[in-house]
Amino acid sequence: DFLASKLKSKINIYEDKPLSFFDSKDSLDLPINSIAVFDFEVYKESSYPSWSTIGEYFTQNRNFEEEFLFKIQKILDEYDFAMIYKCKKLSDQRSRVKRKNLLAKLAKCKNVIMVNPDISAERITSKCKATISLPFTSTAHYAYNYKKKSVYFDPSGWINKEDKAAYGI
Repeated sequence: DFLASKLKSKINIYEDKPLSFFDSKDSLDLPINSIAVFDFEVYKESSYPSWSTIGEYFTQNRNFEEEFLFKIQKILDEYDFAMIYKCKKLSDQRSRVKRKNLLAKLAKCKNVIMVNPDISAERITSKCKATISLPFTSTAHYAYNYKKKSVYFDPSGWINKEDKAAYGI
């Protein structure tokens, strides 16, 4: 309604399902009690200007990646859920050593299943009970499309829970 009120011509606006992206044909057999976890990698902190909201989030929360992944892993383990984790790419030369070490440590946890990055987030979501995403990643919308529970998790508590970018997630 906001956009339509600002335009001089009449337009039709409609919402559609999330776009489907490439998906490998690899099998995906997951435990019944599985929760998909999605984040994204910060390649270079300098690539996120400090004047933007996302830049402020990363510069003010230096350990957000570790806190996000391991707080979730610990809680899911306590409740006997498998943590299904998919990184964007297996071997990216831009990845930081800290990130690679973090994922190697995560992979050693007994309740964590590292999924082939070529398997789509949509297919992973369809086979899990729910999703947990880093604010405000688009993967949360796949869960909505499959009528599954989805939450954004901010381990720092820095992001306002009423932020409009959450779109009801």
